[in-house]
Amino acid sequence: MQKKIDVVVNAYEYAVVSDSSQMATLRRTYNVLAIVGTVNPHAEGVPFIPLEKLILGEDSGAMLRALGVVAGKKQVDEIVTTLLHNFTIERVINSLTILDASGVMDAIDVVMSCFVQLSGSVLANPQRMALYVHVSCMIERLIRNEPITTYDWKTNDFDTKTVEDIKKALSVIETKYSVTVPKSEVGYIYDIIRGD
Repeated sequence: MQKKIDVVVNAYEYAVVSDSSQMATLRRTYNVLAIVGTVNPHAEGVPFIPLEKLILGEDSGAMLRALGVVAGKKQVDEIVTTLLHNFTIERVINSLTILDASGVMDAIDVVMSCFVQLSGSVLANPQRMALYVHVSCMIERLIRNEPITTYDWKTNDFDTKTVEDIKKALSVIETKYSVTVPKSEVGYIYDIIRGD
């Protein structure tokens, strides 16, 4: 029988893990091994593992480094295999409670195509994967009227044309789901597109 490892997985909003004082509080309570997500919160001293790399199976070494203090290589390999089995894009989007997964994916495809046409940029597969996950969750948050409300626009040197292109591309989502995408959500999408 497989030995269980002593790890707790907790979900936190980006605003919590990107805030150094809140992370300090979490680190007093937990031995934080890693943060997994679609946007890097740049939490000092905590490795970040991009969700899209886990889904693609590209960075099992990061999982091994993060979990190596509580599990052996064989256990980590089994964890990564289980994640790959359970963590496909369709499965993530199907886990959303009020959205039709295929409709959401189609809408996100249109958003990405519109952004590429407006900006002349190319979105790499890891960016596309992160956008599928992030934007689908964003749509559900907006429908529930629970958007991410904070984003620090002051710390980055933003390309205003890219921000405007993102806003125009997201108008597809706004029209289809009768929501308004706030500037804070645009900021996180900007970070995904920029690769932060």
